Amino acid sequence: MKKTITVLLCAFTGFYVYGQKAKTYIIQPGEPMQNVVPFSDANAYSQFQNGVVYFKNGTASSARLNYNFLFEEMLFIRPQGDTLTFDNSNEVHFIQIGKDTFYSAFNRFVRVDTVFGEIKIATATFYRAVSKGRVGAYGSPMLSGSDPYALLLAPTNNRLGLIPQVVTTISIGQSLFIGNKFNEFQPVNRKTVLAFYSEKEAAVKHYIQTHNTDFSIRKDVFALIEYMSKL
Repeated sequence: MKKTITVLLCAFTGFYVYGQKAKTYIIQPGEPMQNVVPFSDANAYSQFQNGVVYFKNGTASSARLNYNFLFEEMLFIRPQGDTLTFDNSNEVHFIQIGKDTFYSAFNRFVRVDTVFGEIKIATATFYRAVSKGRVGAYGSPMLSGSDPYALLLAPTNNRLGLIPQVVTTISIGQSLFIGNKFNEFQPVNRKTVLAFYSEKEAAVKHYIQTHNTDFSIRKDVFALIEYMSKL
């Protein structure tokens, strides 16, 4: 049966191309990160957008929404004007903001990127520490080596401390997630992909071996999923 492959156009204002040098920010000890990273780089959208939150119990609620990459939280503005986060994200089925669809996965929201038939590939975007150090002579930072290039990273539940105790250089990063027809998402790596295609494990292993698939490279992952979607 022919599978449909749909590529969704990314509406994120801060989206970048993998392999290109990512913008970095140096955070001084005791300095809140949200005071350093501009709003347009810290959030998915340059301003809050109208969206709809669909809950697992069948209800829905409209709100002004934005996804914050520093907090890794979906933010919403109440009618009173204050900004809050969801305290019941496990009860959210999905969130629609314009053409973007977000699902809850591993204590964060991931945005659907590409659809291969019943399979969805989603992206988690977040900030990570690329180097840490101390303040040297004349207030100049003494940093350890850093890797400012955009790569696919393994997601972690250890989020950045928003007020670092040492000089910290941060940069944006992304992880891919794979979702089934029930919209259950897992981080993309060799183990999860083999489990996802357990009924076609031999074919997956053969492709990975013959193509030397690198799960930290976006195009390698997409080529593998596209190949498996045609079997």
